[in-house]
Amino acid sequence: MLENFRKDWNNYIAVLTAILAVLAAITSLQTSATASSILLEKNNSNYFQSKANKVWNSYLATDITDRVLGLPSDEATQQSLKGEAENLEAEAEVASLKANRFFKRNNDLTTAGTFFEIAIALLAMATLIKKRIIWTASIIVATIGIYFLFLSML
Repeated sequence: MLENFRKDWNNYIAVLTAILAVLAAITSLQTSATASSILLEKNNSNYFQSKANKVWNSYLATDITDRVLGLPSDEATQQSLKGEAENLEAEAEVASLKANRFFKRNNDLTTAGTFFEIAIALLAMATLIKKRIIWTASIIVATIGIYFLFLSML
């Protein structure tokens, strides 16, 4: 009976370790993809903000030039430049918000991966020292990892 228990015990630990390793690999892959998305959206935000700054500079330069030279202000051009700059700033803000969402997702994925790795280490310890409490702790830690993995999907 004890021999059967040890055999089953090792099988349970092996299967659980394999499942956690797959979850850790998926989490790691998603973390990398999310990090790339963060960089892309931050780059987009900087690009749109840079373009908006350039348009605002044109707006101000036209206004100053008209005032210095005493020319009548071209309201249509000024309004067009102002509208374009505001649209570009709005696009920059949208890209920045997307990057922030990806950053939160990345944090959740990183936390999930860490908990999966800790659970795998605890399973290795449980196999070596044959303590059920260590196995139980690994299940709890793995559950926390699964929680953060699901949290990253929201």
